[in-house]
Amino acid sequence: GVTTSTSDGVTTSTSDGVTTDTSGNTSATSSDTSSSTDTAGAAVGTEVTTGSGASAAKVKVTGTDTVTYEAPASSKTTKVTIPATVTINGKTYKVTSVAAGAFKNNKKLKTVTIGKNVKKIGKNAFSGCKNLKTIKLNGNTTTKFGKNALKGISKKAKITITAKNKKQYNMVVKAMKKAGAKTATFKFKKGK
Repeated sequence: GVTTSTSDGVTTSTSDGVTTDTSGNTSATSSDTSSSTDTAGAAVGTEVTTGSGASAAKVKVTGTDTVTYEAPASSKTTKVTIPATVTINGKTYKVTSVAAGAFKNNKKLKTVTIGKNVKKIGKNAFSGCKNLKTIKLNGNTTTKFGKNALKGISKKAKITITAKNKKQYNMVVKAMKKAGAKTATFKFKKGK
């Protein structure tokens, strides 16, 4: 580490690539993607259609690196994957929730896989999806279900919950039954 001190009070260290001046401003030589001057991504509140195939969706930016899943890009889709992340203008966002009413009364939907970053399913999200027979989700993160989120799904629905242990699994099963999946068959899958 070479440190040079000059009469104007500026100290430069060349060992770590960081320059600090007396005003306290630090500028790193590496590029910082979360910088306010970054033009990638989209503003909070922006609605975007992203992805393709089963992952194609309308999402809404909710934070600097988060989005909520608002609806599938096509209402005719029978199999939907709610992705863990989406990319908007070159920036990656975590999909952390499914909006209220996202799939409400979607009679075509049969299978849904919920991404590992989704924490909350909004109220009425899958309400009235009478042909929804298969749901897969990560019970370690997806733990909150809004009122009637699963009301009216197929009475023979099979729900696979990946969870770190049976206690976590049972907590999610209870929440899902309360949200309307009363007659569904639940399956425990151990995992992170």
